[in-house]
Amino acid sequence: MSVVAVFLAAIFVAPNFVDWNQYRDELTAYAKSFTGRELEIKGDIKFAILPSPILAIKDLRIANSKGPRDADIASLESLEIHLALTPLLTKNIQVTNLKLGNPVINLENASGSKDNLPFRLNSKNKTTITNNETVGSPHRTGKNNLIVNNKPVIAGFKIQIDNFLVENGTINYRNISSGHIETIDKLNGRLRLASLNGPIDVEGTAVVKKIPLSFSVSVGQIVQERTLPFNITTNII
Repeated sequence: MSVVAVFLAAIFVAPNFVDWNQYRDELTAYAKSFTGRELEIKGDIKFAILPSPILAIKDLRIANSKGPRDADIASLESLEIHLALTPLLTKNIQVTNLKLGNPVINLENASGSKDNLPFRLNSKNKTTITNNETVGSPHRTGKNNLIVNNKPVIAGFKIQIDNFLVENGTINYRNISSGHIETIDKLNGRLRLASLNGPIDVEGTAVVKKIPLSFSVSVGQIVQERTLPFNITTNII
């Protein structure tokens, strides 16, 4: 019994003694292969299993596409991914909390529909999903990636996100043609997503045109050929 206890202790404690920064290149290379964008991690990478699995990364930057004035389309002071431990045993990744700390998003529109927002997957990851596939059937979204029962599957693991948190976010929008610039700052919010087809609930606060607002958005389940339930409320605070 003592041998088993030592073995289990090693499994749960060992990650605390690993220098996870040595895997920085692997993480950034995977992000680029999947999104086509350069990911730069300037800060530390930490991973722990106890009391619950958590991946924490400091100072991330996602490069912009060629052309926009801002070098980065997004930057984060911190990223935290909290996982439920038990689902991992059945190849399910349940993200209990996905937290973005001080994110800055730079959106830019040059002319018409040309913008810097879409992430264009590399050719080996491209896919086309038709509308006549039945619900629950597996959809391939890239190399070794699927969607099953409205949940993405990566490397054989089904992924579910319970809470998506944004703390002190900023969104900058620039229209190059008109020179118009809009900024949403002090954005704090929580998104709950039951599945890729909804329902979706978002609530939070932000400052728009120097006016502090609270907002709440709810989107019903997305069903083909049906009206999409959508509600949004805002209040000055």
